[in-house]
Amino acid sequence: MKCAFCGKEFAEETAITNCTGCALHWLRKDCGLLCCPHCGYAMPREPRFIQKLRTRWEKSDHARGKSPTTNSNTGG
Repeated sequence: MKCAFCGKEFAEETAITNCTGCALHWLRKDCGLLCCPHCGYAMPREPRFIQKLRTRWEKSDHARGKSPTTNSNTGG
């Protein structure tokens, strides 16, 4: 998953464990928000269809020999 605020990638499991200090966590065990372990930004869970699209995109980039973090638009 990618943080909408800082842009760093993290596993959803990491976000859930780092979100235990939130007041919403104590009121409801599953508030529907995930907290970025890097910056603490709270955001909704990524929908499953987006996760599947991301996985397919990364697999196709890997099959073509591209790194998912490289930008093919070098400008010019």
